Amino acid sequence: MANLRTIGVDLDRAMRNDINYNFQQIESTSDSTKADIDRVERESKERDNLLAGTDVDTIIQRINTSADNADVQAQHAKVQGDYAKDQGDYAKQQGDYAGIKGDYADEKAILANLAAANADNEASNLSQLKVDAVDATQRANIEADNAEQAANEANAAAAHANTQGDYAKDQGDIVQNIIDAGGLVASVNGQTGTIVLDADDVGAASKQELQSLDDDLTTHKAETVTGILNIVTTFGADPTGVVDSTVAFQAARDYLAGITPKKKLVFPSGVYRYSESPNWAIQDAQIVAEGEVRLRYEGTGNAVILDGGATGAGIHNQTFGQFIVEAPATSMNAVFARAVHHSRIDIKVLGCGTNYAGLHTEWCVCTKFDVVVSGNQEGFWYQNAKPKYGIKLTRRNAGEDTSYCLFLNPILEGIDTGGYLDYSLGNNFIGGTMEACQTFGVQLTTNAYNNKFFNVDYEVNGNADIYCDGHENYFYGCDSDGVSVLESSSKNNSLIGGSYSSLLVVAGAQSNLISSIKYNRFENDSVISDNGTKTRFRDNYDMGLNRHEDSMPSRTDISLNGSPFTYTNQSGNDQSILVLGGTISQLLYAHNGAGDIITGVTGFIKLFPGDYLT
Repeated sequence: MANLRTIGVDLDRAMRNDINYNFQQIESTSDSTKADIDRVERESKERDNLLAGTDVDTIIQRINTSADNADVQAQHAKVQGDYAKDQGDYAKQQGDYAGIKGDYADEKAILANLAAANADNEASNLSQLKVDAVDATQRANIEADNAEQAANEANAAAAHANTQGDYAKDQGDIVQNIIDAGGLVASVNGQTGTIVLDADDVGAASKQELQSLDDDLTTHKAETVTGILNIVTTFGADPTGVVDSTVAFQAARDYLAGITPKKKLVFPSGVYRYSESPNWAIQDAQIVAEGEVRLRYEGTGNAVILDGGATGAGIHNQTFGQFIVEAPATSMNAVFARAVHHSRIDIKVLGCGTNYAGLHTEWCVCTKFDVVVSGNQEGFWYQNAKPKYGIKLTRRNAGEDTSYCLFLNPILEGIDTGGYLDYSLGNNFIGGTMEACQTFGVQLTTNAYNNKFFNVDYEVNGNADIYCDGHENYFYGCDSDGVSVLESSSKNNSLIGGSYSSLLVVAGAQSNLISSIKYNRFENDSVISDNGTKTRFRDNYDMGLNRHEDSMPSRTDISLNGSPFTYTNQSGNDQSILVLGGTISQLLYAHNGAGDIITGVTGFIKLFPGDYLT
């Protein structure tokens, strides 16, 4: 400060006078700071007095104004205090008395800061009150929801207690009636004299039964919260395979079918033995395995039933799997699925009836199937129960074919016929294998239309890898190491890409396409034998002869047996006709019914399918 004197170098009398004068000035500054602090405290009290009769916004405005003023005063006080502290520190070097005075000034500055902070807190407390009020409302809502849930549980417990109470009252009324009638009870359950009655004597629940009931209530509460049903803990199925679970299965099915919205039904890992399958086809249901779950069927019907009905729209949006199905040779299909649409079924079949299928479908539409039917999975068939078909697709009623389903990576091995497609339309098979089957890898009847096979492996099958008698079916990029057959009723089917050994087009087959395939894959003189009508060949490759072919390589002499003579290209491929020798006055070339006269022609003439020369 300008009114302080500079302390001299030598500690003479004049210097001490300077020091004393400086301390007097510090005390004067401290007194001024204390006055400022007193004023801040007085103004704070005045604000408190205003709270009772002033609106909140005015209070907040005044508090903010006071806080700002206090901040200014505090800053001023802090500047004074800081300066005093600096002078005090400097003076401390001159003596302990100056140090004490400086500390005193620091304490005054701290008090001023605290006063300013208190003012700030008062301004922010009102804002916090608003936040706290919102939080309290949310907590109250949550507590109300919890109270409602607790009330529901209490009501359920009360209902059970009322039932027990009614039973006890009935028993008491019986005894009271005996007493009122002047009768005497000579014995109870054969006991006389001093009688001690236990729970069984009076029909009450035992301690063990009450504990079991409590456990059941606890389990039910957990399932209510999670929305998951457990086939073991909820319905009493046995995952060890010791006790038959038929009754538990039916109870689970009936409960799940009767509730809305549906809950997930879970099968914990284990082996479940049962003798009759419930109908698991339930709209919107999820029936799933957790871990490895084996459904071990011991009956004579279908091991797993998913039946949307013999009539009606069927069911949609169901998930079922992944389950391992084990059934004896005396049973029927491992899985019977009818009218199950837009769903997902995931199964692995290790055994079922010897004249039936691992999966049998009737009018399933746009359902995704993950199917394994193979004895290779564990090295053997369950109880030697090898099915006849891996999958069998057919219809429910006329016009209700199994349609547009997806079979992703099907594994169909070691059975009589891997895939049997009867009344089937537009189904898609992607990847997988149909191999080591006694008769056919896949068989398509005359009722199979527009089914598609992508990159499926066919090998080591008995009579044929592909045996197709259907219409407009497609095989893309498939591999075959045996013979593939387009039968006499086959029409407009396509084999495009892939590797084959040999192909046979049977007489009567019409307008089938063989394009961009590799054949004679083992270079053992395997051929394409075409006895059909209008079979089309496009850019195929003979791996043995190392050559591409747009048609079957053949040469046929045409004998003219009269004049005029007409030759028509009745194949499905382009033909080159060599006109050579003799005397030809003119030729009539016709394409798409329109003819042109050609004179003086020898050499090659190209005929498209249906073209003719006269």
